[in-house]
Amino acid sequence: MFGQDMKIPFDIALEPKDNLPHDTKTYLNQFISNIKVAHTIAHQNEAVNKEKDKVRHDEKAKTQTFAVGDLVLIKVHKFPPGVSRKLCDKADGPYHIEEIGPNHTYALRRQSDQKKHKALMNATYLQLYTRPEPVRQRLTIHPPNQNDPQHLIQTQNL
Repeated sequence: MFGQDMKIPFDIALEPKDNLPHDTKTYLNQFISNIKVAHTIAHQNEAVNKEKDKVRHDEKAKTQTFAVGDLVLIKVHKFPPGVSRKLCDKADGPYHIEEIGPNHTYALRRQSDQKKHKALMNATYLQLYTRPEPVRQRLTIHPPNQNDPQHLIQTQNL
């Protein structure tokens, strides 16, 4: 903006200062030791923040549990090329839960052809299947009864 390149804090840190020793070796050794200290501080801060994030995640995370015999759907993450993901099914199934494995994993068997799923599935990829409700019957509108007193009043008002 003012005819010169913008300086970022890292550039300013690399510029030699007036109170530096004139010997290059001592300057480099001091500079490298400062970088190592900054590096260890950054690692410590990262570890503290990761622990805080883990605690916060564990408080809010709710892993759904299923029982043997429950019907579940597997969430689909891969869609065929050339087809909009909005138009594809978001889940595949239903599957029966056959076994409960370690760490919230489940052995599944497809309900339609009784084929066993090749691997244990984690609960995060499963959702409970609810059978669709039967479609309600449409209301049939009957023609009004000519002898009905309400119909006679309505036709007289017209």
